[in-house]
Amino acid sequence: MAFEKELGKMFGKESVSPYYIYLFDDCIYVEGVKKLCVLSEDKIVFQTKNAIITLSGNMKITDSGKGYIAIAGKVNSAEIKRDDR
Repeated sequence: MAFEKELGKMFGKESVSPYYIYLFDDCIYVEGVKKLCVLSEDKIVFQTKNAIITLSGNMKITDSGKGYIAIAGKVNSAEIKRDDR
């Protein structure tokens, strides 16, 4: 999956993160979400403790709760910007 390869390039296999991203066949589950910033047909942007994550593709949020979101659909690209304030 292209999304998984991009994460590996950005953080390497041994990195420790304040959030967790679980990849399934047709769903992405993210723990550690502080705030949902943008939700549109082709983009989902959310903030974690130390990063802002932008996912682009054909997706929709299927579930959310305190500190997590579940996203269904196809992710074409991911951008992760560290925010170490």
